Amino acid sequence: MKPKRRRLYFVVAGMVLLGVAAGLTLYAMNDTLVFFYSPSELLAKQIAPGRTLRIGGLVETGSVAREGDGATVHFRVTDTAKTVPVIYKGILPEPLPRGAGRGGRGHDGSGRRLRRRRGAGQA
Repeated sequence: MKPKRRRLYFVVAGMVLLGVAAGLTLYAMNDTLVFFYSPSELLAKQIAPGRTLRIGGLVETGSVAREGDGATVHFRVTDTAKTVPVIYKGILPEPLPRGAGRGGRGHDGSGRRLRRRRGAGQA
């Protein structure tokens, strides 16, 4: 076999191995990735309950309700087409100007309700 052909085989085999390694890495990370959804996308997709995800949109006017413990807040997030109820436990971030959007991360609870853990800009 000529050296030029052997080198070509090594290059092709190396590229195939690199592609397989990249594919396996992405497949393994699939369970740990956090996807960003609008309320419309969240309601349209079949997302497993308990899966961590991100949601963004506007807090619906008049939807904020606090529980007696002072740390739990219920509100609805909308993208003007669909609305998703959210339960937030913890200290709320500082208020935003009227009409400003807010992203958040949490997991899908029962009844397509998002249990929000922290804001998108928080560590």
